[in-house]
Amino acid sequence: MNPMIHNLHVGNASFLDGEISSKWENAAMDVVAAAREAAGPDIEILIDAHGMYNVPTAIRLANQVAERDIFWLEEPVTVESWKALKQVNEQITPLVSAGERLHTRWDFVHIFENGLADYIMLDVT
Repeated sequence: MNPMIHNLHVGNASFLDGEISSKWENAAMDVVAAAREAAGPDIEILIDAHGMYNVPTAIRLANQVAERDIFWLEEPVTVESWKALKQVNEQITPLVSAGERLHTRWDFVHIFENGLADYIMLDVT
């Protein structure tokens, strides 16, 4: 799921600066809390961030959703920037899923060699 989906309605600015307003961040955490309460402790909740966030924002969001026992965060930052993914992965507790934006075996080299994702989510094209 994407509890930050409301942030998409603010236009393309969020894709350019990689941030989320405190209003939508709080709303997203309410959605995650409600999902955890409804699902209970035995259901894995997976969150897709669509590679929208910059490093500090991704770290903050990941650590907040971790408090609600989230299983993974998919593409917290754009995976094309493997250095950004490395920074995020080193500072968060949810597992990281990545890969749907990578299309050749060579795109995955940095991900595998640097252990940047716990799960690979292929999008076969």
